[in-house]
Amino acid sequence: SNPVKKGFITALLNPKGMLIYFAILPQFIDKSGNTVSQGLILSLIFIAMIFVVYCALSLLFARLTRSAQIDERKQKWIDGTSGGLLAFAASWLIIN
Repeated sequence: SNPVKKGFITALLNPKGMLIYFAILPQFIDKSGNTVSQGLILSLIFIAMIFVVYCALSLLFARLTRSAQIDERKQKWIDGTSGGLLAFAASWLIIN
């Protein structure tokens, strides 16, 4: 299937992204103003920023994978490093 479609569906069905979004966004809304318009503006800014970041990452990874073939040993190292970083981030959130 199409990788863009698969990535979109995966991101859409991921509840962690929405939980973080709904936990952080309200902190930046002024309760004395129009909360709906502020929420929409902040949401559009967030979506635009994520679009730019994901496009940049996609282009970077496309260039990296074209220039260097990743063998199985390198892939295991990359997977281990990314897993370690995720574990570190989760530990940091629990501690703080």
